[in-house]
Amino acid sequence: MVRINGRLLSRYGRPQPAGWQVEVWARGRPALGALTVAPIDEAGVFRLSLAPEALEPLLTSDKPGLFFRVFYRDELITSTEGTAYWTSEQGERELVIEVDPLPMAAGDSHTL
Repeated sequence: MVRINGRLLSRYGRPQPAGWQVEVWARGRPALGALTVAPIDEAGVFRLSLAPEALEPLLTSDKPGLFFRVFYRDELITSTEGTAYWTSEQGERELVIEVDPLPMAAGDSHTL
């Protein structure tokens, strides 16, 4: 398995609250949809796994790389498409995705 480990941080360096997930997408191949999805824990950590045989054709295409879409409670918050791509050369180095802090919604108890 190919493992991609990462962390979600607010632009101010603090972890985000629970309720987040990250999706992996193939650059230049939106028809494939999300390749895998993982929850982001309360510390902002996520761990993704992809089968090497599924990943190989994507990384040897004319636009190699994977990008990430980050959701909070089913709402797209950010995408790294066009700004940051993961390739196999990055290996197991931790990926950090920064997002703007969420505004407090009625009934939320998290602190940012």
